[in-house]
Amino acid sequence: GYGLGSTGAIVYALRNSARAANLHWLPLLIGSVGLMIGTHMTDYQTAFPLKLALFTGFTGCMSLTMLPLIQMSSLAVIYDAALATGVSMSALAAIAYNAPSE
Repeated sequence: GYGLGSTGAIVYALRNSARAANLHWLPLLIGSVGLMIGTHMTDYQTAFPLKLALFTGFTGCMSLTMLPLIQMSSLAVIYDAALATGVSMSALAAIAYNAPSE
């Protein structure tokens, strides 16, 4: 839920940024793979803030790879759909997390 929410929020926040949409693909590929491996190798129990920061960075890289699609098509539907999906899935994940287990 957090991944979808943060991806939707970052895409929505950067939807009008031409500089962010014109980034080269190689640094994004290297950064996303490095952040994904770092997130996987970080321990959840002892380093939760670091794991959350790495995962947020990874979702930021994924958001930056979606920006050229938004800039080329310039449709409000794309970033509205990303934001709506992120908010709704994050809300469902928060409800499921806080629900009592049976």
